[in-house]
Amino acid sequence: MKKLAPLGRFVAWDRAGYGWSDHSPHPRTSGQIVDELNIALAKAHLQPPYILVGDSFGSYNMRLYAQRFPEQVQGLVLTDGLHENGMLNMPWPLQILKLIFISGFLMSIFGAGFGIIRLLRLVQIFELIKPNLRQFSRSELSPVTRSFCRPKHWLTMARELWSMNASGRQLRVASELGSLPIVSIKSCSFFTPALWTFFIPLKRINHLRDQIHHDLMSLSSDCTQLQAEHSSHFVWVDQPEIMVEAVQHILKKINY
Repeated sequence: MKKLAPLGRFVAWDRAGYGWSDHSPHPRTSGQIVDELNIALAKAHLQPPYILVGDSFGSYNMRLYAQRFPEQVQGLVLTDGLHENGMLNMPWPLQILKLIFISGFLMSIFGAGFGIIRLLRLVQIFELIKPNLRQFSRSELSPVTRSFCRPKHWLTMARELWSMNASGRQLRVASELGSLPIVSIKSCSFFTPALWTFFIPLKRINHLRDQIHHDLMSLSSDCTQLQAEHSSHFVWVDQPEIMVEAVQHILKKINY
């Protein structure tokens, strides 16, 4: 069962394979994920309409949900979201980088299975790699990093990335969402420039991001872009307050 954790008026959803949700044998495409989300919302007796917040690949899923169930959605927040035009037409260096990421996720399955990632968590390697994680309390951070220790987490990441093109083709029907209020959050750079980013085509990645965010602004006649000026792609870590600001913006739009 896919579990929903209530947060007052807000709900955080672990997609199948993440957190406390079970692994799913079904394809990890946006179409399948939207079906699962709709079932989970119904079982949780959460009455629509909703404001949906989707981070990165999650933006695909929230958009497709809004297209399939327009009467249930009052607004979207896309946090450094993706757009199928750019993702389906990535230049070959980025296609290779995508395969490298998939390979890394697959290797992490074994790292998690043998307890290596659990050991790295104990020595706080995640905070060393991403210092902004230290702004969260241990009780807030623990459920997230604990998920990294499970093989199903990395398997799901690999499956979702492998199915990204299939998801992108499914999203073509969700390119026009009428006048639905949408806030698109754009980070400063996909990765924070560092010594290791010298070895990846960061300039190409950010050029693709610029194209993606341009396309996202055409999804609705009521799109607003917020700049996360001090954030990498991981806005929920670097500038979580701007996600709250985006939700508040939509609440004002709908006179909540």
